[in-house]
Amino acid sequence: MNKKSLKYSKLAAFTALTLVQLLFSSQNSSDTTGANFDQSLAEKFQHESRFDSSIVYFEKAAKIWKQNGEWNKYLICVRGISSSIIRKGDIPNSLEVLLSAEKIFDKECKNNCSEIGSIYTMIGYIYNVKENYDLSIEYSNKAIEVNTKFYGSKSEKIATSYYTLGVAYNSTGKYSLALSALDQARSIQEKLSSDNQSPLSNTFMMLGLVHDGLNEFNQAIQNYQQSLQILEKTRKQNSQDAGTCHLYLMLSYNNQSDYVKAIEQGKKVIQIYTDLAMPENPNVASAYMKLGEIYTTFGDFEKAKDYLEHSLQIFSSRYPEKKSVIGSLYHLLGNVYKQTGDLTKALAY
Repeated sequence: MNKKSLKYSKLAAFTALTLVQLLFSSQNSSDTTGANFDQSLAEKFQHESRFDSSIVYFEKAAKIWKQNGEWNKYLICVRGISSSIIRKGDIPNSLEVLLSAEKIFDKECKNNCSEIGSIYTMIGYIYNVKENYDLSIEYSNKAIEVNTKFYGSKSEKIATSYYTLGVAYNSTGKYSLALSALDQARSIQEKLSSDNQSPLSNTFMMLGLVHDGLNEFNQAIQNYQQSLQILEKTRKQNSQDAGTCHLYLMLSYNNQSDYVKAIEQGKKVIQIYTDLAMPENPNVASAYMKLGEIYTTFGDFEKAKDYLEHSLQIFSSRYPEKKSVIGSLYHLLGNVYKQTGDLTKALAY
């Protein structure tokens, strides 16, 4: 196909899509066919990471479902809106959307809206991100109760709720409760036959973090390796999840004073994110920082300085809100320059 034909082919495809949107997109308050189409289009845009377009079409569909009293479908759209807002990085507005949906549930459909369980899980997740752990635990437990009622005790939705609960308990240092919740999630996920094993990989990763918190580093390393095995099986060994897991492995090996393996894992973190064209990801900066600390321990101050300066540059320019981390990096660099006899530089840090 020549360039001119390709141009007209693309134009025809675009025109066809536009006509379909005009024909099927909701035209009035009772157009459920159009609302279904809007919702499908919103999900397509979300999958393509076109979040603004996704939000627009979820909102159009939600308006119709709300006017027609289709409350469960309305809540599905609200969840879609919130998910797109989260993926745009706007946590506060996402929470506002979800809390408004909770009010609708309490007023309109207390006994027959199964989707509210997923809404509660998302609220629990957001409160955990906001470090409001008591509310995170409260909503995660509400999600478990509702999802058990509508889906039974062995569904993926229940597993997700237990996972969110485990994350919140880990954040508060309640490790035994975290392990209990995460083991519930793992048990359900292992029994479900699904092509999507990412949730199970994430659960193993979270179990590793809990065991790290308990100073059970061998068990933590085993959990991280189980996570990586799943990612490799699903061809995600070079994904962001894999990068995160390698960073956690690095920290566990470092805690065991196995510095050679820690360095190996740290370099994998950097390589993965470099290949993903994300060289300033915070995980990269954290890997640089830990490598700098390790090489300081080795007395290789030139390498330590290079890694620490790389880390400081990323955190200072991209994540200035990480003030405690940046302060630690200044201290570490000052110590390195002091060890090399460069007191002028040491004082500058």
